[in-house]
Amino acid sequence: MKRPVEDGDVARARRQAPSAMTMADLAALAGVSKITVSRALRDSSLVREEVRHRIKHLAEEHGYRLNAAARSLRTRRAHSVTAVIEMDPTTDRPYSEPLVLTVIGGLLQAFATQGYRLVLTTRSEVMSTASALDADGVILLGQGPNDEAFRQIRKFPLPLVVWGSAHTAFDDVAFVGSDNREGGRLVGHHLASLGRRRLLFLGDVAHEEVAERLVGVSEATGSFGAEVTTLVCPFSREAARAVVARQITGGPAFDAIIGCSDPMALGALDALEAAGRQTPGDVAVTGYDDAIHDMRLTTVRQDWDLAGRTLAGKMVDLLAGRAVMSTLLPVELVVRSTTQA
Repeated sequence: MKRPVEDGDVARARRQAPSAMTMADLAALAGVSKITVSRALRDSSLVREEVRHRIKHLAEEHGYRLNAAARSLRTRRAHSVTAVIEMDPTTDRPYSEPLVLTVIGGLLQAFATQGYRLVLTTRSEVMSTASALDADGVILLGQGPNDEAFRQIRKFPLPLVVWGSAHTAFDDVAFVGSDNREGGRLVGHHLASLGRRRLLFLGDVAHEEVAERLVGVSEATGSFGAEVTTLVCPFSREAARAVVARQITGGPAFDAIIGCSDPMALGALDALEAAGRQTPGDVAVTGYDDAIHDMRLTTVRQDWDLAGRTLAGKMVDLLAGRAVMSTLLPVELVVRSTTQA
């Protein structure tokens, strides 16, 4: 007569029973990424034939099967893409600023023509509830300082397109960004050719886009013998106003200011005006983005509508299983009265 099964026996049986193999397990066994496993089992041409055969053989050997029910939640049949805004809104930097709205408009227009829904959320919301990424793919608007936003969102096993620095595309990740280095070169050469030799650079180089702009400025001004002083400053008018005010009262002399956004440049103008400094006579000032359209401000123009449409196009290609490349978008220097009277 068999003895009754006790609770302890049940627990031991559960511990001893082999667990179902996951896609991550199969990927580790094959020495490839999860997206490569997914593509191989769907016969994607993006995976070499011999690799597809090896992964399929391992899957059959270990009894792995795609979970069709779970996968249907992540396939194109949902026709939904989530756009994650990296920054949290502040009074000085709201989501209603033209830059954000123009990018979203470009995304919405491109996805609408392809039959996709666009869902907007924030990084903080995504990290507090994974349900915010119940979509076919993710577009991340901003990599964050030290790429932290990218590293966080990359943990979700979904196709990803990132606005920021245009790194080389890999697996199911593509990058889109403006040519920040060229933007820095344009600003630096413009100021140096006007005889400006003591430049203040306002920005946080923990953001890779800002670091690239600083490289461009340094490349363009080095042959002129100009000195570039970097002042760490958040992307806001109020922060730039405070930083420049401190520099006016306690720092070395300067004859030009490079703001890494238009609000930063306007904050610098506020501080100069309060101190009785003339622009451009005493100090030339430049911004970046041309999103505010202040008719005084010399700035580097980025095409934000094109940015949105390009991000959406990369995502549509990824979801269709097509190979993608990262893209650098062109920039343009717009000269106005803050550098030339």
